[in-house]
Amino acid sequence: MLYTIVLDFTLLNTTIAAVRFVTMSSTSGASSIQYFDLPDGQGCRMAYRTFSPSTPEAQSRTPLFLINGLSAVMEDWSPLFEALGSTRPVVISDHRAIGHSTVSPDWDQQLTLETMGLDVIHLAHHLHYRIIDLLGFSMGGHITQAILSSPTLATIASDGSVLVADKVKVRKAILSATMTKLP
Repeated sequence: MLYTIVLDFTLLNTTIAAVRFVTMSSTSGASSIQYFDLPDGQGCRMAYRTFSPSTPEAQSRTPLFLINGLSAVMEDWSPLFEALGSTRPVVISDHRAIGHSTVSPDWDQQLTLETMGLDVIHLAHHLHYRIIDLLGFSMGGHITQAILSSPTLATIASDGSVLVADKVKVRKAILSATMTKLP
């Protein structure tokens, strides 16, 4: 038997409404590690996992993408990944050349915050999501800010969401343990 903390909160005002303990017999909604070939032709494969909740109501909610900090890996999100995954679809991934993600042996490219952010947007598009929420932790918060504030990538829609790379709308963004400016 696995005990997991479930956070009930609304992303409209990002306040925590309640914290409760629930008993989960398994992480049955979590996928095994999957791979996505990034479309930039650099030979990079992004490793990711999804968590699909069991109820139709939770499945219909906006998916949440959790963006790692520097050198963090997907496993670092557990048990939060599973807890949030019981309330909505959740996606975690490893950045290029970190954790389970791979690059080709001859890969020697500059890796920018925008590139890492676009990797997440490309993954969301690959998974057929058109509207997502983002939670960026530490450097993941910098990545989130980079793609949402990029004059070449981001367009603010009339509903207040941000269309990134003409592919995916970001409805809400949560920044955690990060700064609003790079030093």
